[in-house]
Amino acid sequence: ADPADYGSNDLGKAFKMVADLIATREVRGVDRDFFFVPFGGWDAHRDVGWNLRRNFSYLNSAIQSFSEEMKSEGIWDKITILQASEFGRTVEPNSGDGTDHGW
Repeated sequence: ADPADYGSNDLGKAFKMVADLIATREVRGVDRDFFFVPFGGWDAHRDVGWNLRRNFSYLNSAIQSFSEEMKSEGIWDKITILQASEFGRTVEPNSGDGTDHGW
């Protein structure tokens, strides 16, 4: 994928870097890699709808470009993507159209 397809945000740049590193797997002599790509900005105490639309747009663009590149290299079926979050949110919105920590 063209680097521009990944977007200019930090998440897109990180996925492009992972793709570039995977492309060097034979030169590096590895058959297995593990990469950690952090993606903050989910702690939306205000304007949660806008925040989610922005973040999911970044996420969709990065993963779509990454998957297309891995498919073009014939290795998409060997890729696993895992997503995790470290805390929950309240179900009911707060007064700022956001959510609070749901301990």
